Amino acid sequence: MPSFVAVEEVWGDLNRDSCTPTAVDVVTSSLSGEDLVRSYVYQLHADAEHAAIARGAAPRSEEKNLNAALKRTQVSRSSLVGWKQSAEVALEAFAQGRLLVFVDDRQVMPGTPAVLVPARATVRFVQLLPLVGG
Repeated sequence: MPSFVAVEEVWGDLNRDSCTPTAVDVVTSSLSGEDLVRSYVYQLHADAEHAAIARGAAPRSEEKNLNAALKRTQVSRSSLVGWKQSAEVALEAFAQGRLLVFVDDRQVMPGTPAVLVPARATVRFVQLLPLVGG
């Protein structure tokens, strides 16, 4: 199965640590920019869900505090954002130029036909954040 390494960058956020690369498996190696964004968001949600299940046996003290706060505010699991909703937000940002996608050193533009993503390519997602007062 083809895969690529996704790296997320945020420009304009000085307080954010760099993200660790994420391996993303895809069905085909010919993908549009929109498909790359969708695949990446899906993988992020799957990784987060897997990590939450793996930690479920022994929550840390911070998690216990957060869980208690969630119970007080009565947030149900069904009200949490799913990967499809996250993907729609990311695709809107991609279409508006607030999220840039690069396959190795080539930028992928919204609406362009599928591009060939070589095996073990690095796909970089650059999120542009407006600076305060700018």
